[in-house]
Amino acid sequence: MIVRVAPLIDSQLISATTIANQGMKVKLMCSVLEGDPPLRIKWFRNDDNSKGQISNPVITFRNDDNSKGQISNPVITNHAMGISVQEEEDYSLLTFRSVSIRHVGNWTCRAWNDVQSVNRTTYLIVNVAPSWLIEPKNTQIVLGNSIIIDCNAQGNPKPRVLWKKSTATS
Repeated sequence: MIVRVAPLIDSQLISATTIANQGMKVKLMCSVLEGDPPLRIKWFRNDDNSKGQISNPVITFRNDDNSKGQISNPVITNHAMGISVQEEEDYSLLTFRSVSIRHVGNWTCRAWNDVQSVNRTTYLIVNVAPSWLIEPKNTQIVLGNSIIIDCNAQGNPKPRVLWKKSTATS
């Protein structure tokens, strides 16, 4: 009798939520503790199996002396997204060079073999300091008239704008 072992992802390395500040370098590690080879490990964004898959190919090359070689686990970089993936036999490391609001979402590690496919997902939250889209300006008004003062701020979490009346007189 042959007993085949399904992959088991180390749940201690991937928490349900990952929180980072904008600009930080963030690394997500997916480690498979057990499972019969051949094991495959891939990262997916927002549970989309067709788009956003980040994986490593096998690169075959021919040397000047006509001998062949292979690179089987290169570091793959997506420069547009600022991320890279390094895969080894039993783990995959997803690195965000400088995390930003565009990286927010679910990041799923999927490990599989001939027995079973298993997933572990973390929701990446990126804190972004508040900044003005429309900054309020000092304005003078005649007593008794109404005024509209525009302002708008962005950030994550969404900033709260509070108004206070100045008590200073000039």
